[in-house]
Amino acid sequence: FYNEAATICELHHPNAIHLYDFDRDANGTIYMAMEIVHGRNLKAIIRDTGPFNVARMLQVIFQVCDVISAAHKQTKKIIHRDITAQNIMLSQTGELDNFVKVLDFGIAKLWSHDNVSLTGSIIGTPLYMAPEQWRGSCDERTDIYSLGIIMYEMLTGEPPFQGDQIVLMHKHVNEKPIPFRKLGKKLEIPKYLEHIIFKCLEKNKDKRPQSVDELKLLLQNEKGNIKSTSAIYFSRPTFVMILIFLLITLSLYKVYWSREQ
Repeated sequence: FYNEAATICELHHPNAIHLYDFDRDANGTIYMAMEIVHGRNLKAIIRDTGPFNVARMLQVIFQVCDVISAAHKQTKKIIHRDITAQNIMLSQTGELDNFVKVLDFGIAKLWSHDNVSLTGSIIGTPLYMAPEQWRGSCDERTDIYSLGIIMYEMLTGEPPFQGDQIVLMHKHVNEKPIPFRKLGKKLEIPKYLEHIIFKCLEKNKDKRPQSVDELKLLLQNEKGNIKSTSAIYFSRPTFVMILIFLLITLSLYKVYWSREQ
């Protein structure tokens, strides 16, 4: 506890909640004293206002990437292990809206240099846990999987997998997320962004972006192509109505044309 807390204290980043002090009281209770953050968590905002547009989502996720990257680059890598919509707070700082604070570094784990990945007890929030995390293992690519879940949720209003803990474990380990076009919602999401998000959600961590910096670079390189590469996904009933309208219009045109002849 003391080694991990001391390392987290060294993580000075504007988007990370600051840990002021930690110790054990006279009764043996371990405590941490952290800064107070005024704002609302991402989960509550999505619940009350619905999905984010792409520009706002990127504004938030870039800040999250920055602080998680800083944690991974510590001398002893800090793997967060519990990046969730509840652990991302949005507040207003001066004139800047959507200022991010990433919470709950308290269960973060330090990189073990004599192991390929961290092993041990299963820790995390089931909605956001990577396949390897269910097996008690994690590294920085585990955090990247969680970021993919959060991006999916921000753009669609719901995480890709739902259910109780057993169901979630099965889905995270074995099932692919539902593509945006099959969600039955009207969504305007760039195709490149869907590709990047699904790359983050690969079951095999070797197929994901290998660092948070790589993920951010992928998002930044394509950010300018949002308008030109957007795909609008209609629900099935809407698509059927549009098709019927086009067929009726075509039929009327044929009738009118035949009469003219």
